[in-house]
Parts: sequence; structure tokens; C-alpha cells
Amino acid sequence: MAHRPFAVVAGAGPGLGQALMRRFIANGMTVVGLSRSGATDSDLDIRACDLTDANAVRSVISGLISAYGTPKIVVHNPAHLVIRPFLELTESDFIDCWRAMTLSAVLLGQSTLQPMVRGGGGSFLVSGATASLRGGANFAAFTAAKFALRGLTQSFARGFQPPASMSLILFRTYCRHRPKPCLAQDGPLKDDVTRRYRRNLLADCKSTPISLVA
Repeated sequence: MAHRPFAVVAGAGPGLGQALMRRFIANGMTVVGLSRSGATDSDLDIRACDLTDANAVRSVISGLISAYGTPKIVVHNPAHLVIRPFLELTESDFIDCWRAMTLSAVLLGQSTLQPMVRGGGGSFLVSGATASLRGGANFAAFTAAKFALRGLTQSFARGFQPPASMSLILFRTYCRHRPKPCLAQDGPLKDDVTRRYRRNLLADCKSTPISLVA
């Protein structure tokens, strides 16, 4: 029996992460979320995984691929917000932001991108923020990590699309009544499943696109 299309949401918190999980499930996908704390009160399948631990990420992703097949969609959505005047920032503040949002994307990409290419392609989605584009007062640690994440996603995109049939997207998130994703830049979407879920995900985008690949 063929697997249903599979999606992984890393950073499956009660906001955007779980909203995306529910959207993908509603469209017929098998979806597993990853978070440091694991299962919550949610009825969603959320597994514990320290996304800054290379061995943990490799082990969990390998097990998921064995169980459900290669993912068609991978979402990177961890966040670590530090709001503090620059002169009051500690080394730990800066490193913790970088590990949570940038190192975790490196480890997730290394564990999923090559299997996705071998499996025919897919979409690797990275949640950004206004801080991906400009720095604000008291947001130095957060902004530095988000800028780095944007550059990393550019590097992913140039390395994996085309001809790998991969779509790499940085989308900006903002909250009014609920989280809403914003398309940044994507590559060729040759797979009908990937194209359909990307369209559903981005159906109500309103923000200005963020250019990733010149």
C-alpha cells in the first residue's frame, strides 16, 4: 500500500507550527511535528527532538523516513526570541538564538534535503520574520540569527534548485487573528502534490514577497 504524502514540521509549537500541521493533514498528508518538549495537549503527532543536536536530528529523521517515506514538505519553524538592549546582551543570548534558529536549519537540511532530492523533490519551507530583512532596536540577537537563516536558505536554494525539482521558500510570518504565511521565493514546482500543498499554504498571503535568489 502506497504511503500518503508525508510532511515534517520542525518547531511544532501551538501557533504557526501546529496550524501548518492541521492544514497539511486536512489536505490528506501524514504529518509529524518535532519540538524540544514533544507531545502536548494537542491531538497532533508531535515527537520530542532537540533540533540543535545533530545525532538526535539524524536519528529522528531517519526513523521517520523509514516509517513514512521521504517527506514532500519539510518546515523549519523553531524560534527563540530575545528582546534586550544591545549592551545588556549576554554571549548566551546570542548563541542560544543562533543555535535555535540557524544551526537547527543546518541540521534539518542535512538530514532531509538529499533524501528529498533522491525521492523526486519537494519543498523545504523556512519561517522568517521582519527581522530577516532589517534589524530593530533591542532585537540584535534575534535579528542576527534571522539574517543568518535567510542567507542559509539562499545557499540551500542555489545548491538544490534547479535541476533537483526542489522548492525552497522563506516565508515571513505575522499574527493578527491567526498566523499567516508569506511567500518569499521558490524554485520549480514540478510535482503536483508539492504544488497543491504550497498553493493551499500560501492561499491568503498578504505581505510583500522576500527575494531569496537573485
